[in-house]
Amino acid sequence: MRYWSSRTRIGELFSALVIVLIWASPGIGQEQGWTSAQQKWWYTVSQGSRLLPATWFLALELPDSRMKVLDAQNIDALKYLPNDRSTLNPDGLPVGFVRDAGDDNNAQLMCSTFPTLCANGVMRQDWIGLNCSACHTNEISYRTRQAQVRRIRIDGGATLADFQTLLEQILSGLKQTLSDPEKFDRFAGRVLVRGGDEPARTKLKAELGEVVAWEQALADTNFAPLRYGYGRLDAQGHILNKISLLVGAPSQLKDFPADAPASYPHIWNAPQHSKVQWNGIAPNNHNINLSGKDINLGALGRNTGEVLGVFAHLDIERTSVLGGFQSSLRLPNMIRIERQLSTLRSPKWPADLPIDRRVADAGKDLFDRKCKSCHLPILGAEDTRTKFAPKMVSIAEAETDVWLACNTFLHRAKSGRLEGTSQLFGHSFADVDSTKDMLIRLSGGAIIWDFGQIVRQAYDDIFTPDAAATRPDRFPASTGAVEILPGIPAGLKKSRAEQCLRAASRSTFEAAGLAYKGRPLNGIWATAPYLHNGSVPTLYDLLLPAKVRNTRLSTDAIDQEPSPRRPDRFCVGSREFDPKKVGFQSAPDGDGKCPAGTFEFNVQGPDGVPILGNYNSGHNYGTDLSGESRWALVEYLKGL
Repeated sequence: MRYWSSRTRIGELFSALVIVLIWASPGIGQEQGWTSAQQKWWYTVSQGSRLLPATWFLALELPDSRMKVLDAQNIDALKYLPNDRSTLNPDGLPVGFVRDAGDDNNAQLMCSTFPTLCANGVMRQDWIGLNCSACHTNEISYRTRQAQVRRIRIDGGATLADFQTLLEQILSGLKQTLSDPEKFDRFAGRVLVRGGDEPARTKLKAELGEVVAWEQALADTNFAPLRYGYGRLDAQGHILNKISLLVGAPSQLKDFPADAPASYPHIWNAPQHSKVQWNGIAPNNHNINLSGKDINLGALGRNTGEVLGVFAHLDIERTSVLGGFQSSLRLPNMIRIERQLSTLRSPKWPADLPIDRRVADAGKDLFDRKCKSCHLPILGAEDTRTKFAPKMVSIAEAETDVWLACNTFLHRAKSGRLEGTSQLFGHSFADVDSTKDMLIRLSGGAIIWDFGQIVRQAYDDIFTPDAAATRPDRFPASTGAVEILPGIPAGLKKSRAEQCLRAASRSTFEAAGLAYKGRPLNGIWATAPYLHNGSVPTLYDLLLPAKVRNTRLSTDAIDQEPSPRRPDRFCVGSREFDPKKVGFQSAPDGDGKCPAGTFEFNVQGPDGVPILGNYNSGHNYGTDLSGESRWALVEYLKGL
């Protein structure tokens, strides 16, 4: 401690003091446990995400259009949700699109990437980014028996938004603004005072050029030909690729595209789980108690990685004595969010949609016999305190699409400015190294900058060195003797899948993240589509066997057994609820096409070969039921 500068020590201790004094919400009021005020705060609070300067985002037009990206019509088309204009949301931004207030702490962030923005003071202005509610809020509409249309908000649910298209619109809009004089004139007229004089407009073009270069680098690193569609995002791929750019390597490996889109997980009860994320890679059970209030360091580390992936700024060149990195993260807000989330209840089945209790009772017996061992007992929607250790199932056993878990396990990048430095648990970074380890280092460093010695003392308890025993280079290369992903030609993807499945067959599969998570099913009725990659439209369909097999035993890509089978083509994007099968309306219209405003999800390509990332295999439990038993189990699941 004697090596700290007094300024560093005072700043870090003050940050810890601020966190001690954070208000904790009682969390009562609405059906899901939140008051209206809590809900509105969650929709508008900043976590430190900074996508574009606020004046830019509000002025930015769509490519080949005068419509703005944030216009209500475009936001509706992208399936983000509107939010009322208020003192918390003066710009009338959609749910989860939030202003991050500018301040001097951001003035010199990432100046090697944005030298002109730093020099011109743009980094200290207000920016707009996303918070967790943008991805974890949904709405469902349904018809009552009286044919009334009702629309209900699902807080903590899985958005139907099209994140991939949003980013493409922003980048293309910025590029056209830079190249099209008329578009630039309109943009400058909204951004600059009185449209700006020529020197100001010249500066603005230089600033635009820097942002375009950065966003283009992110787009190039993430690019995958696979369309995510509505309600899916390769969040882990985007986060790891963002980390690979933040470390500032002169040339980046670009062979890990973000091509494993997943459904947005529902997050009620998330603070009760010992592990979160579909593949359980984020520990969630290390608390510090300050002045009687818990701070979950596991959650803080997980949320830090999330915010870094969705546009937080982090400067790896600006470090503290403790090894922290300066960033735009808003740690007190992030801790308050997690506390409030711990009071969020799962949504209850709408009272005006009847449940056949006799059939549901038969379904409960089936659930207890066939499902309860993996999906932990339900203690009711009001239970927000019981801790759970989710059941983790190896990808080798689950037989589902492997790519979310596999890509994260194998993801490697040049370590750039981290090369030769050590993680807090001792691993020294090589020239090319595990990107997940770099994420841990940068997330921990961002927390340390603001959280001082408390995090340093607890850090080893959060990020235990499980990875040392589960690094990809510890497993033998494929011999080609195992047939997996049948129907997929031999090549890089197939060899990687073999490596992942070999690793997953070992006792360390859970530590390696080569597994998928079983969790309590309360509120499961409100979380369609199903499976981790959103490849099954309804709960009823989930209890049918799949045609496509992702198995180490079969040599056939398509199983020719008789129907019924899970649909390998359906429509995503409708908010209209199907209370019988439990999911959204997903059938194509009479001419076999998906209705306007929806996206066609295909398990197989036109050639009949399964699409990597879109496999709907896995979760074979319950697929052997009779039709009557299948319907009984669905009826029971409605009431959880």
